Amino acid sequence: MSAPTLKPKRKTYPIETKKLVIKLKAEGKNNCAIGRQLNMSESTVRSILKNEEQILKMCDSYGSSSLDSRSYTSTNSKELIKMERFLVLWINRKESEGVDLDKMTIMDQAKSFYSLICKKHNVLPSGFKASTGWLYRFLERKGIRNLNMTGERNSADEIAAKEFPAILKGIIEDGGYHPDAVYNMDEAGLQYKRMLKTTFLAKNVKQARGRKTDKSRLTVLFCVNSTGTHKMKPLVVHSAKHPQCYNHLQDMKDAPVYWRSSKKAWINSTISQDWLLNCFVPDARRKCLQDGREFKVILTLDNCPAHPSFLDGLHPNVRVVFLPPNTTSLLQPLDQEIIACVKALYHKTVFRDFRRCTESNIEAQQMIEDDSDVDEPMEEEVNEDLLTVHEFWRKFTVKHAVDHLMKAWEGLNVATIRHGWLKLAPHLVPPITQPIQQSRDVLSAAVQEARLVPGTVLVTWLRTTS
Repeated sequence: MSAPTLKPKRKTYPIETKKLVIKLKAEGKNNCAIGRQLNMSESTVRSILKNEEQILKMCDSYGSSSLDSRSYTSTNSKELIKMERFLVLWINRKESEGVDLDKMTIMDQAKSFYSLICKKHNVLPSGFKASTGWLYRFLERKGIRNLNMTGERNSADEIAAKEFPAILKGIIEDGGYHPDAVYNMDEAGLQYKRMLKTTFLAKNVKQARGRKTDKSRLTVLFCVNSTGTHKMKPLVVHSAKHPQCYNHLQDMKDAPVYWRSSKKAWINSTISQDWLLNCFVPDARRKCLQDGREFKVILTLDNCPAHPSFLDGLHPNVRVVFLPPNTTSLLQPLDQEIIACVKALYHKTVFRDFRRCTESNIEAQQMIEDDSDVDEPMEEEVNEDLLTVHEFWRKFTVKHAVDHLMKAWEGLNVATIRHGWLKLAPHLVPPITQPIQQSRDVLSAAVQEARLVPGTVLVTWLRTTS
C-alpha cells in the first residue's frame, strides 16, 4: 500500500512579482516563458493575468508598497487593506508614545478600525474576526516584531500530586470536617503599578524604548474555603506600617484589609503566625458560628519557608495540612486560576480608571475621518484637561491599589473558587452552575481598557495640511 501523497503547500507571491508578470506579458512573452523566468507554474501565471485589472487598480489606489501577497478578491478587500494601513500607523504611534502593546490589544484595535471604515463607506462588514492566525500573518507581512518576557516555571512532582488528594480526603473524613471548614491560603506579590509585559515594535525600530519598570509592590495573602462561601478579608504586607495615604485613619485596623508591614514587603514566618492566630481564627470561628457548626477547620497551604511547620498545632481547633513539595502549581486551589483572576480583575479596574483619566477615546475616530493621506506625518496637540501617564502614576497610591484590589476580590465569583478546588479535593466541591472566570478572558477585558492609554503624554493626532 503506497503512502498517501501530501497536499503541496500553497505559495503566494508579492504584489511586485505579480506586476512583473503583467509587465512581461505586455512585452509579448508567452505564459511558459514568463513561468520559466520567474520560477512559477503556467497555471499561476494565468491566474495572475486573469486578475490583471484588479491588481493594477489596487496598486493605483493604495500603492504597491502597502499591499501584500494575499488575494484581493473578497468583497471587503479595500476596507481590509485600509484597516491594515491604519493599524501599522497606529502601532508606530503607540510605540513612539511608549505604550506597551500585546496581541489582544492589536486584535481589538484592528476590529475597531475595520468597523469604523466599513461604517464610513456604508459597507456591510464581511465577518472579519481579527483571529490569531490573521494577527501572525499581519505581523509577518508588515515586519513587526514581538518582544515578550516569559516567566520561569518550576518543576512539579506529578506523582506526589496524584497521590496527595486521596491522603487529604482521608484526613477530612477521619476528622469529620465539614466541606465549608476546609480552607486554602496562599500569598502573591502584586506590582500595583505594573504595565503590560509584551510590546510590538515596527520593523524600522531596532529595540524597545528603555523605560524603567515601576516595581512598587505589596504582598497579598488570600484565603478561601472549598465551597466558595467564605472569602476571607485579604492581608496586605507593605513596607510602611502606616502609609501617608492612610493618614485619615487613626489605626490601620480600620483599613479594608488586614495590614502588616515588613522591610521588603514580603511574608515571613512571624506574619504567618500572626495571621493564623489574629486573622484566620477569628474569621473562621465567626463563619462556623453563623452556620451553626462546631469551630473545627482544616487549613491547607504550601511548605514555603514563610509557612513554618509549627503552624500545625498552634491552635487546637485548626488542623494545618502542608502540600507536598513542588506540587503547588498542580494542586493548590488558589494557584488554579483564582489568584490569576484576581490580578486580572485588579488590572481591569485600574486600567479603566487609567483610561478615563488619560484618554479622551477619540483618536481612532479622528484617524478614520482624516484618512485622505494616511501616510502623511501627524501633528501633536496636547489636551491640557487630561492627565499624563506620569501624573496618573504619581498620584496613584497604595490606598488606590488596595481599593482596586478589594473590588477585584469581591468580583471573584463562587464558580471560579470551586473550580480551583477540583484538583485538590474534588469530593468537597458542590456543583458548579455559574460561568467560570478565566484569567485570560478577564485580562483581555483589561487590555481593552488599556489599549488606548498613551505612554508619556496624551496627544490628539491631527492630519497635516499639504
